[in-house]
This record gives sequence, C-alpha cells and structure tokens, in this order.
Amino acid sequence: MAARFAVIRADLPDAVVLTIAGPLDAVTAPTCEEIIDKTLSSMAPDRSLVIDLYRLEFIAAAGVRSLFRAADAAREAGVPIRIVVATDQYARTVIDRLDLDAQLPLVEEAGRVDEPVHAYDPQP
Repeated sequence: MAARFAVIRADLPDAVVLTIAGPLDAVTAPTCEEIIDKTLSSMAPDRSLVIDLYRLEFIAAAGVRSLFRAADAAREAGVPIRIVVATDQYARTVIDRLDLDAQLPLVEEAGRVDEPVHAYDPQP
C-alpha cells in the first residue's frame, strides 16, 4: 500500500506550520507547492513559515526542488522560513548527499525554529 500524501496546517501565534506527510515526489510536489504558495500569500508579515518534514516518508528530486522553491518564494515575500528535518531522517540523508544542506534553511526541532542548522544563503 502506497503512503498517503498530506499537508497538515497548524496556525501558531508567530508562525504557520505545514507538516508534510507521506511521499514528496513528482506526483505530489505540485500540490505541495500550491499549498505553500497559498499559505505565503495569506500570511501576515510578522509570522514565519515552518515546513515540518518529520512525517515525510520519501523525497525525490521533485520534492527537493519544491523545498528550494518554497525557500525562494518565502525570501521574496519577506517571510522567514525554516525546514524542520532530523539528521537521521531519509529526507536529510538525501539533502546531505546532494550537498544541499547549506543552501536550505534547515533546523532539527520545531521548537528551535530560531536556530538554523545551516544559514540559508540563496546565492551560491
């Protein structure tokens, strides 16, 4: 049985948390991007966006591309963004092996979104 894709939204006083569950691949990435775009367009300027990958079961190239797209869109909108992913998760392994960890705003715990594992620098 295939894992079920979902994006669960939680509104906190200072952030919107989008938890991505299931696979993030070529089939699910467009839906994920649409949800992130709608979320960013409706956010107050004093809130941040947290993308929580703790329930992500699989990530493909299209999913990694979606994370970059989200980080770029948030930066353009002036919205602080953090991507929550544990060091022992499959998604983190993929990001690390592609040597992209320094290019995404990664944190290891949702409770520590103010302390990135790596600072996000959109310029190579």
